[in-house]
Amino acid sequence: MRRRLQFLWFQLDVIEDRERILRDLSIGDSVGIEQRRIARLASSPITLRILAGKGDSLIRSAVVGNASSDDSVLSLLLNDPEPNIRSAIAKRLRNGFHIMGLLHDTDEDVRASVASNGNTFSSDLSILATDESSHVRRAAASNHATTLTVLASLACDVDLTVADTAKGTLAILASSSHDI
Repeated sequence: MRRRLQFLWFQLDVIEDRERILRDLSIGDSVGIEQRRIARLASSPITLRILAGKGDSLIRSAVVGNASSDDSVLSLLLNDPEPNIRSAIAKRLRNGFHIMGLLHDTDEDVRASVASNGNTFSSDLSILATDESSHVRRAAASNHATTLTVLASLACDVDLTVADTAKGTLAILASSSHDI
């Protein structure tokens, strides 16, 4: 098995049909470390979708970290059992409708990642600004897509770090509006 993998990696460097080899390796029973390597190198959505369905969390994490993983690939992992994977997805999603799937996640780090994503809808940021977790509220306060009304409310938050973050974001937004 190891010799076959080494030969295929050699082929990968030599021939142009890189994605076919990556897809073949991702489907097979190649060693997990090889599949993680494939997940980092692949650029084909088909290969990435196959790897997203693998049981190994390190492979799924590598798929999420791959710059070629678009929202269609990332959305396959929205219900991943690992909070760190859902959190990484929340930071990368570009489609607000996909982001909404993580809005009420049970893990506060995931919700904070949703709140810090600049593509999160302002209506969703309003919801996150009232979250029980100060970590989530602070992330909403730092997002420049949060409405001025919500930021003003967060500037009066009982948690001083949330309030200070909101005040800082308001100051940045105010100074950038003068630069226009």
